[in-house]
Amino acid sequence: MTAYPDVAVREMASDESYPSDGKPLDLGARTLGKKLIEAGAENLLERTRAICNRRFELTWRGGRIPRGAVVARYVLAWTQNGQVLDNDGQCIGTYERLVENGGPEHDEQCMVVMLYRGHESCTPNRAPA
Repeated sequence: MTAYPDVAVREMASDESYPSDGKPLDLGARTLGKKLIEAGAENLLERTRAICNRRFELTWRGGRIPRGAVVARYVLAWTQNGQVLDNDGQCIGTYERLVENGGPEHDEQCMVVMLYRGHESCTPNRAPA
């Protein structure tokens, strides 16, 4: 049996911000063309955040993926390329990584998971029956 990291899950208040909330996206664009791409990416990020209305802060030590963590009633299976997938392979939201391989042991992780609308009515921290 695979051991999963012990992930602390905390639902964030609707008015609570996190470090990159409201900050312009900075991908280091120097040319006009790249600045236009960066602006498009920022617009997409803001639209994605707008369709998510429950946010959770996840912190743990170990690998980069909080596999096995329970967010609302969903057991997380995978996070990659901005997608959060549950055990059924359903994309339930997006995430923003706040800490990656931090700390003296390079194993501290933190991310904010944002659930898409339609997944927000789940009972927090209850695993599926």
